[in-house]
Amino acid sequence: MPARIALALAGLGFAAFPLLRPWGDDSADLLEVAAAFADPRWVIAHTLSMLAFIALALGLRAAQRTRLELGAWLGAALVLPFYGAEAFGLHAIGNAVVASGDVHRLAEAEAIRADPIALAGFALGLLFIAAVGLGFVVSAKGAGTLSMRIAATIAGVGLVAYLPQFFLPAAGRITHGVVLGVALLVFAARVRASESHDKR
Repeated sequence: MPARIALALAGLGFAAFPLLRPWGDDSADLLEVAAAFADPRWVIAHTLSMLAFIALALGLRAAQRTRLELGAWLGAALVLPFYGAEAFGLHAIGNAVVASGDVHRLAEAEAIRADPIALAGFALGLLFIAAVGLGFVVSAKGAGTLSMRIAATIAGVGLVAYLPQFFLPAAGRITHGVVLGVALLVFAARVRASESHDKR
């Protein structure tokens, strides 16, 4: 897969996740929390986010950024199990609660989210993603056009901020995802323009 396509897909996935994701799990109403988990968009959004991490690694592979690629693969390998549990485990729990009305089952969701090994792996994975982001920022200095350098810098900062953005309210997380996604899309477009120029 060409680097520009993979990076564009990563951008779309990172932007789509917070835009599609139901935010009812932030509610104090437990039935609203369960409804958010049960919503099909919950699974779709989380799946797109998982694909975004894979596409990022594929894009770096195609671009022959070996060190950044390694960090992206390690990051993806560590965050995907947690995302999978969120996407499918919480969705199943949400459906069970909506069907039964037994909100006590939501304790199972909290147990999944609070598992120390899962959380440690998730955090470590996002630290690898942050390292990839730092690589983006550093490499931006040598990027071709001004727009490419700006896009690489913004995308890098967005990847560095992927872990801390989880502590923001919904509006902040949506903004982060959209900015990161757009930056990767612009960067991918500049990569395509650069490749087309090199073929002349």
